[in-house]
Amino acid sequence: MIKFKTKKKEGSVHIFLLTLFVIFFIYIMISMIVYRNVLVSTAFKFKTKSDFSNLAVYKYISKQELGKSGQIAFDDTDLNNCFNTFKQYLEKNLNLDDNLSPVQSNSLISKPFTINRIVIYSLRNGNLSVYTYTDSSKTFVLTKVENNYSNDVYTPSNRQVINTSVYTQVGFTIALIRGYSYQNVLTSFTDAVNK
Repeated sequence: MIKFKTKKKEGSVHIFLLTLFVIFFIYIMISMIVYRNVLVSTAFKFKTKSDFSNLAVYKYISKQELGKSGQIAFDDTDLNNCFNTFKQYLEKNLNLDDNLSPVQSNSLISKPFTINRIVIYSLRNGNLSVYTYTDSSKTFVLTKVENNYSNDVYTPSNRQVINTSVYTQVGFTIALIRGYSYQNVLTSFTDAVNK
C-alpha cells in the first residue's frame, strides 16, 4: 500500500469556505439582477399594453360632436361601453381570461388583475366633465363639472388634463421567489390630442 504525504497548510479550510461563500454570493447577486430585469421588462410590457387598452376607449367618442365642431368628447350614454372596451382590450393585450386572470399557468402574475379606476375627462365647448369608475362602485359617476375650463385639473398621478383624456389604474400581483408576492398598481394616461 502506497501512502501519499500531503502537507496541510493552516487556513486552507477557511480559504475554501470563503471561496464557496463568495461564489454563492455572486450567484445570488446575478440571480437578483436577472430577476429584476425580468420584472422591469414585464412592467414595461404591461404599461404599453395598458396604454393600448386606453386608446381603444376612444372609439366611443361622440362622432356627432367630432363632425359638428371637430372636438373630441365622450357622451355619458357610452361610458359603460368604454369600460367594456377597456376590459376587453386589456384581456386581449395581456392574454387574460374573462376574470382578468392570466391564461398561461407559468405567468409571473399570481392573482387576477383588478381595474381599480377609470377616469374619463371629457372636454366639450370649454366645459370639462369628469366621469369616474371605481372598483367599488362598478359604474361611472359624474364626479366633476367645470365650466369655462382653464387647465387646472390634474389626474391622480399628477398629470395635467388639457384635452379629452382617459386615465386608468390597474392592480396586479407579481409572484416573487419563495412564495412572496408584490402588489403593484399600473397607471396609464392617454390624451386624445397630445402625447
